[in-house]
Amino acid sequence: MTESTNNQAAVSIPVSSKALAIFIGELLGQRRNTEKVFRGYSFSIDLNWLLNLHLIIDQRIASQNDGSLADFKATIYFDSGRIHNIYGFESFNTYRDISNEICTAVELAWTYLVRFPSKTLPEKQEINFKITVDEKYKERKLQSRHSFFKDYIRIGADAGSFARTEIAFSDFTWGEDIQSHVARYIESSFHR
Repeated sequence: MTESTNNQAAVSIPVSSKALAIFIGELLGQRRNTEKVFRGYSFSIDLNWLLNLHLIIDQRIASQNDGSLADFKATIYFDSGRIHNIYGFESFNTYRDISNEICTAVELAWTYLVRFPSKTLPEKQEINFKITVDEKYKERKLQSRHSFFKDYIRIGADAGSFARTEIAFSDFTWGEDIQSHVARYIESSFHR
């Protein structure tokens, strides 16, 4: 470690320009995207449903590839405008909301580093899930004041309610496989 003139520390790692370019390119070098939006469904989910979604994704990646969870973030939106950002899956796994506020949306974001058989270095793969309620849901829940994580969220097939998955990937078959696996879980829980 060296110290620069502005009292900031720096780390110097000897690496060839070509090796660094390959590393950065493979780490950041996706980029294909697939997205699926779920509208016209009614669905009931709770914290356990979201935890199961994580387990399904994590197990699928572990069973097929040399992959590891590099980052996880949950964002929880409430009717008052309050937003909770939770970093790390363990923190999300132990999260419990004790307020009487109504949860109106949840976003989950996973970043995995996956090593594919044809690549020398792991590559970044991203999975995002979002579920949002409609205004009518908020009006219905205002009377009961149940929080999303204390009670099931019951959303009718109103136009404003939706769930969405988005996968950013570097290996086409991996991305399509994860998307279809996640979609099957979602569709098995949602009803028309």
